[in-house]
Amino acid sequence: MHPETLSKILTDLNGTNAGIEASALVTMTGLPIYTTLSQDIDEDSVSALSAAVISLGKRSLEELLCGNLEQVVITGKEGHVLITQAGNKTVLAMQVRLDAPIDQILQDARNIPYEF
Repeated sequence: MHPETLSKILTDLNGTNAGIEASALVTMTGLPIYTTLSQDIDEDSVSALSAAVISLGKRSLEELLCGNLEQVVITGKEGHVLITQAGNKTVLAMQVRLDAPIDQILQDARNIPYEF
């Protein structure tokens, strides 16, 4: 997929909800595909960590017989990190404000046509 298309997908997602501060599409192996992260954030680290979290979440759910992974939500004092699988080979990670409507953001993320 062309960088312009990826840019539009993430820009549209971020613009859909003001609660999304940044987002990143990464491979399941942890390589960045395209991000809207600020320059002071290490996109390689975020990409690797996002893929690892998805992998660990999937494995945990398998071991506990809880079904398929839908998303991982990490909440801190200053905000959330939402991570979900985006298609078969990619992961979407989003930096989200603490007061953002998580359910709506996750629904918007599910509506993206992931064909990477």
